[in-house]
Amino acid sequence: MLFRKHISVFSGWTLLYCLIGIVDVMLFTDSATAQDTMNKIEQEPVIKNRFGFNFSSRFVNDGIGNTFLSQDEIFSPEDDNMPYPILFFNVRYDAYETNIAWADDQNENILRFTVRYNHYGKNMYVYGGPVFWHWNKKFNFTRYFCGEYSIQSAALSPQCVEGTEMSVELKTDRPNGKSIWLGISSGLGVEYNLLGLIWSHEIEVYFTPCKYKDFICTGGDIKFWGIHFPF
Repeated sequence: MLFRKHISVFSGWTLLYCLIGIVDVMLFTDSATAQDTMNKIEQEPVIKNRFGFNFSSRFVNDGIGNTFLSQDEIFSPEDDNMPYPILFFNVRYDAYETNIAWADDQNENILRFTVRYNHYGKNMYVYGGPVFWHWNKKFNFTRYFCGEYSIQSAALSPQCVEGTEMSVELKTDRPNGKSIWLGISSGLGVEYNLLGLIWSHEIEVYFTPCKYKDFICTGGDIKFWGIHFPF
């Protein structure tokens, strides 16, 4: 479900990759040296030892404000989206890499830890490895309804008749409480040297053996921008 939800923005983010690469060059070079810079990017080998971070498009696509919604603004289970990280911190040594990310909202939080192997070919690479998820659902939101309004109350501020209030727990199809999940992650990326830093763009898919909806069972992500510091 998550992958279908975000595949519609795939082509848009692919175009964004191209634009980011162009902007990266245009911001720091003039038109007379832009071609030399691009040639240098293509010719220089990328340093494999680095630490840094990647930005995820999943958080942006879900809606940044969703993480900060109050309980009164949750009207149905569909409004209670699963939190997903915006920032992935990573350390890579040669072809091996670990990354960690965290996301939290009012009633749920998730921690992700990944170990992966990167197979290089010039400035492109494919990767794969296990991914560990720590999930915690603290509670479900509750919505309150009034069964009968008082005829004596004002039209603009109706008063509920005492004893007619009803509450409905807005349950989502995600596991309750704390749990740890083990899955796999795979994808491909492109990276290049510019201004002494390493820049990257990645596409990822992941799978965890479960059958929940709007969860980590199957999904995809586009890490549209990464900045890394070589060592």
